[in-house]
Formats: sequence, structure tokens, C-alpha cells
Amino acid sequence: VVTDLGWEHFIVDEVQDLTDSKARLVLAIVDACLKARIGVTVLGDACQSIYDNLPSNEIEPINSTKFYKRLYKLLYNKSKFLCLNANYRQSDGLIQLTQGFREAILLDDIQKTMESVRKMNADIPNLNKSRDSISIDDIETIRKNKDICFLCRNNGQTLKLSTSFRKRGIPHALNIDDTKENIAPWVGLVFYDYFEPIITFEEFTQRYSLIPDRFKEYSAQDIWNRIQDLMYSQNDFFEVEEILKAIRTCKIDDPVFRLYRNNNYVIVSTIHRAKGREYENVITDISFVYDLAHNEKDLSEYKTLYVAVTRPKRNLFTAELSKNSEIKKKPIYKTGRKRWCQFTYQKLSHFEFVFDTDVNKTSFLINSELPFILSNICQGDEIKLVRRLSEGKISYDIVHSKNDVETVIGKTTNEFVEDLSALIKPNFPVDMPASIENLYVTSVYSYIASKDMQDNENITTSSKKKVWNWVDFCGLGHLKYDTY
Repeated sequence: VVTDLGWEHFIVDEVQDLTDSKARLVLAIVDACLKARIGVTVLGDACQSIYDNLPSNEIEPINSTKFYKRLYKLLYNKSKFLCLNANYRQSDGLIQLTQGFREAILLDDIQKTMESVRKMNADIPNLNKSRDSISIDDIETIRKNKDICFLCRNNGQTLKLSTSFRKRGIPHALNIDDTKENIAPWVGLVFYDYFEPIITFEEFTQRYSLIPDRFKEYSAQDIWNRIQDLMYSQNDFFEVEEILKAIRTCKIDDPVFRLYRNNNYVIVSTIHRAKGREYENVITDISFVYDLAHNEKDLSEYKTLYVAVTRPKRNLFTAELSKNSEIKKKPIYKTGRKRWCQFTYQKLSHFEFVFDTDVNKTSFLINSELPFILSNICQGDEIKLVRRLSEGKISYDIVHSKNDVETVIGKTTNEFVEDLSALIKPNFPVDMPASIENLYVTSVYSYIASKDMQDNENITTSSKKKVWNWVDFCGLGHLKYDTY
């Protein structure tokens, strides 16, 4: 809280998530506030400190336990400690179900925590369904026109579940990572082939009316009003480059200029990505619960489960969403990265596609007809990667496949090929997969070229306004090799 006299109070929430440099920063600020007799309020839930096991680059890392101890030492005899026990957003039954589990975690007693998980598991209804047998009818029966979230422990399991749903036509939003390049698709569709330096409200309205309805979450008038707010002007015309510059730097959660992927009543998510969110109905993985109930794990794993079972407001179920031995996160020593993978008979059979690093966004400027092609691509459409050999070098085309029509829409990055090659270790280029399947469209976005790309001749030739559309897709791709 800042007034004309300076700081009067320092408030920090979600302190259980603070580790390393962020933890040190908050501790330093709290210490300075106390010395300056400035009020401090610190809020958090120690049961939800689930980031302790993330990789740290620091010589002396600070986890949540160390942070809490240092914070307590600073505040001892200088503050009041308050405990909030009731969660009014959950039903009484769910509060009662998780209360013993919460108390055991706070005691820092692994054996009692395991016992509480066994008791809780016995009381959670099990659907007796597997990842591949859950049907759309099952989902609709449970959710009753409300949202429903399927929670898995890691990205690999989540991608597998999503792929199973896509194959069987179950629409859903996939929540594993956020992209900062989530500019709404209408931006590219309106401005890609617009050549005039200035656009009027009338011209904007006319061009906006031509794009597919599924990309129109707002009316042309609503968007123009938001553009006026962004430009701090009530003009009925603006310079296009100024509009695009403002959109590129607008807030990541702007409802008009940004697109959210979780605009669906069925969500497939990792537990970590679901933290801080609530759903009417939650189905979590019985394998994860069973493992924690019968095998001693680090306390942070039990806290991760606690986050999962406290996401629902009304109903909590378990189901067999994963098979623990299938998918592994494989370190790639040659590149320093990691990928979720699956090996079958010691041969790489499935490989994680990471949209943020694996999609070459500039490659979506392949041809002038692409805006029309992309405007007809829908969430859930199949994508496959097709190997290309040129002068001994390997690359992969991004191919959109629908109704037996295959269209090359872009290319993967070199990082993708490097990681794939490092795991396969091919003797010859043809030893690399001929194609990679089971990848699916999650969203169509717009891309506005950054400042360092402004002079790229391929970009300026293809799009005068340096804006175009690209396709976000992901999955645990199924590798198809040549057979001889």
C-alpha cells in the first residue's frame, strides 16, 4: 500500500510458492519494512507449496520450508499469526474429505500422511474407467452443464490423455503451458493482407465481417472501442502499425486482443497448471493417489495431491488416467533439454512436441493462400509432421490433415530436429521417422513480428504489416519409421 508519504503497508500473497531469488527478495523487503516500522501482511497455504522440486540454478537454493523458517524468525514476537480453517467455496463433504489429509501434511509426518491418503482414497468415488474408456456420455453425465477438469501429475500423462480424447472426438481444452504469443486470431485475419497505412472504423468493420464466426468473440464495435482505449483516443481512424505495436505489447490476459485456450467446459490439465483455479467437477488419477498411499514419497508429492483434491467445488472422482511405467522424461545431454518420451522395444516410439520451441512461426508465411487455409482450421484437427531430406539435411513439414486432404502449413524448428536426432542417433538421415502423428490443433493465433524481425525480407515480402496467423498444436507424437 503506497501513499503520498511512501509505503504504509506491504502485502504479499501465495508465499508458499516462493523459492530461491523470489524468496530472498520477499524476505529482504519484509526485513526492511520491519526496520522502517512499515506494516506487513503475509498470506499463504503451506499445504500447497508444490514448487520445491523444480530445478534450481542457485548454489544455495531456498525451498518453501527454508523460506517459512526464515520468515518466522523475522516475524517472531513482532506479529500476529492467524489460521483460516474453512474453505467456503467447497461443499461440506469435500471439506470433510480433505481435512485429515491437510492436518497430516502440516504435521510433516509422512506415515500419518500416507495413512490419511489411504483413508481419503477409500472415500473418493472411483469411476472404474480408464484413459481410453472414458466416453463423452460419462463426461456429460458427471458435469451436468458445468465444467469438469481431468488432472494428471505430469505433462506426459496429460498429453497422452488429451490424445486419447482427440482420437475419439471428445472436445476439450488442454492446460499444460501458457504461451505469451496468444494474440487473438482475428488480428492476423484482418490485417495480414491490408496494405493501407491507415484504417478507418468502417473499413475495419467490413474486413472483420469476412472472417469466420468462430473467431468472433466480440463485435467489431466492441473491438474498435477497445482499440480506442488502447490508443488513448476516440478517433475513427488509426495508423495500422501503431495499432499492431500496441496489441503486441498489451497485457497477456487482455480479453479482446488475447485468446484463452481454456474456454471449454472440459479441461485436461496438469495439477501444477490447475493450481489457483477451481472447477465444479474434478477427476484425478487413481494411480497417483494409490502410489502415494502405499509408497513413501517426498512431502512435496503429497502437497501436489492436496492441490488436486482441493480444486473441485462440488464433486471429486478418481479414474485410471495414466499408466505409470509408460512415459518418462528423458534428459537430452547433447542439447541440454528434456522431453517426455516413450520407448517400445528399446526404440523411440513417442516424442513430446513443445509448441513454444518447436513451431517455426515465420514458416507459416509459406504461401499467400495460407490465411484462407488457417481460417478453416479448427481445434482438434489432426496435424502430422512429415520428414523432408534436402542435401543430407533433415527437416519436418507441419501438415494439416482433414477429410483426406493434406496441406503443408509450416515447418518445425531446428531445436525439434536436434532433440529428436539426439535420442534416435541415426546412422543415416532415413533412420529418422518418416512421419510423426497423433498431434492435434489446440488454437489458431496471430503473430506480430517483433522489432528484431522487422527487416526480415521473407516477412516484409509476404506481409506488409508483418502480421500473420499460426497454428498452436501439441501432443505426444507417435513416430512412424520407414519399413524395408
